Amino acid sequence: MTKNEFKWKHFSPEIILWCLRWYGSTPMSYANLSDMLAERGISVNRSTIYRWFIEYALLWSSKTVHLDGRLN
Repeated sequence: MTKNEFKWKHFSPEIILWCLRWYGSTPMSYANLSDMLAERGISVNRSTIYRWFIEYALLWSSKTVHLDGRLN
């Protein structure tokens, strides 16, 4: 993903992508993810993480390699 896709966001692309990866790959709730970030000194509301996921999930999934079924 390019920096332009994250233009005008209050958080760095690394934080947003980190949240997308963790939420998309684990059975973690938005609240749990928000608490995990708070433990690391980053204050993010769970509704913000939800909006990131809605905004970037399709874009992120289209740019990642899907290995489902190929490693049998």
